[in-house]
Order: sequence, then structure tokens, then C-alpha cells
Amino acid sequence: MTRSLVVLAFTLPGFAAAQQSPEAGEVYILPVRANIYMLVGAGGNITVSVGQDGVLLVDTGLAKMADKVLSAVRQLQIETMINGVTALRYGAESRSAMRAVIDTKEPAKPIRYIINTHVHPDHIGGNLAIAKAGKTFTGGNVAGNLTDASVGAAILAHEEVLNRMNLTKPPIPFAALPTDTYHSEGMKLSHYFNGEGVQLLHPPAAHTDGDTMV
Repeated sequence: MTRSLVVLAFTLPGFAAAQQSPEAGEVYILPVRANIYMLVGAGGNITVSVGQDGVLLVDTGLAKMADKVLSAVRQLQIETMINGVTALRYGAESRSAMRAVIDTKEPAKPIRYIINTHVHPDHIGGNLAIAKAGKTFTGGNVAGNLTDASVGAAILAHEEVLNRMNLTKPPIPFAALPTDTYHSEGMKLSHYFNGEGVQLLHPPAAHTDGDTMV
């Protein structure tokens, strides 16, 4: 690939502190560049890619903040539908920095992917509600019963995240668990998403044993 997404998704407490202090219990949208945003106030910071392919979220925040996260995502979906993605015309401009030509009569594209960077509740707590609000891609080589194929966004994580979620008491609902995991140094989405490559990298000795950088 000659172009790739270079947004490293971490918790950045200093970044939020440098802005005006957010009101407790509210979720704020901070533009990063082009169609990339950060949601602050839901627990861990959440990275959002929103565009013609749909929405990709890095982490989902606390469970109690899921409705407000979804509200912020819907706001971004509507804004993208109406105005497209404005070209910033930077030197290293990627396809997602170019204005998207979007038919405003079409409904907003759904949440397609959630990536969990680790297992702590402020990063996976919103999985259940937010994944349920999304819709998974299906391909031409899918066979068998497809009655559930469109239910929920795909959730990606390192396999240790799934292992630890399976040990949690009380049990975490099945629909909140990762649907796809990796166990090596990293993985890539098999296709561009909103015009950019998406790569997951596993640092072996980091915050937890299942960390992912995106």
C-alpha cells in the first residue's frame, strides 16, 4: 500500500486537558483532520472515521455513555451526508481528505467496525449498544444462513481481549465480544475504509497483554 491511515489511537489525557474542560457526563467532538475525529468525555477517548464507507470507531467508552457516543456519531454522519468531507489540501493529502460527493437523499452509512485497543471498561463498555446500532459488511463468497449477517458492527481486537472478556464475572453479553481477533504482531483490514488503509499493531509489553495501536 502506498497510502495508509496514520492516526495512532491511545488515551490522551493531556490533549483533553489542553482544551476547555468538558462538562462531566457529556461527549464532545474534536476534529483531528478531514474525516477523522476524537470523541472526548465517554471514558477513554474514541477515534472516529466517518465517510462514504460508513463509520469506524476505535474503542467505545463506558457503557453508561453509549447513548451519547451514538448521538455524537449520528451528528457526524449527518454532517458528512450534507456537507461531504472538505479538502484540507495538505501536502500529504490522502483520498479521505478530498471532498466526498454524497447524495443527501441517501441514508447515512452505518457503523461498520469497532476496534478495541484493550480490555478495560472505559474502552469496551459501549460495545454492546454501539455494535448493535451498526451493520456488518457481507461478501459474495458468504454461504449458509445469512439471517444474522446484517446485525451489528464487526468488533476487532487482539485475542487476549476476547480471552479476558470471556473470564469476566458477571459474564459479558455475547454480542459485546469481539467478532474477529488476531494473535500475531498485527493485522490489516483487507480493503480501504473511507479511502485509507487501516492497520492494527500489537505492542507485546504495554498497558495490558492485549493492546492494539491503530
